[in-house]
Amino acid sequence: MEKYDPKRLQQLIANNIVVLRQKKNILQKDLASKTGIKPIDLARIENGEIDIQLSILEKIAIALKVPSTIFFISLQNEKRPDINFIERAKFFYNNMDKESMDIILRLMEIFVENRLRVT
Repeated sequence: MEKYDPKRLQQLIANNIVVLRQKKNILQKDLASKTGIKPIDLARIENGEIDIQLSILEKIAIALKVPSTIFFISLQNEKRPDINFIERAKFFYNNMDKESMDIILRLMEIFVENRLRVT
């Protein structure tokens, strides 16, 4: 069994904040302004230098318009993308309303049908 390392979780959250902020084309100073966090503190959070309080994480989630639980799932490419895909699928399954899930499942069916025709 792998030993628990709190720094690992802290770094995962830090990396995910950076990934989501960049995907949404939000500058660090703008995210700091939207959340009321000092820019230097946000930089330290994103560098994994300080622990982040859940209340701050929630403010960041609201500013980025994402559920706060997304910070606990690896969003970066991993050596084993199948595991990453499974974790993301679990996240979406547990956090989506039925209508959204039905749309995604239908899109997946279309993708698989098209993929089978090609092969």
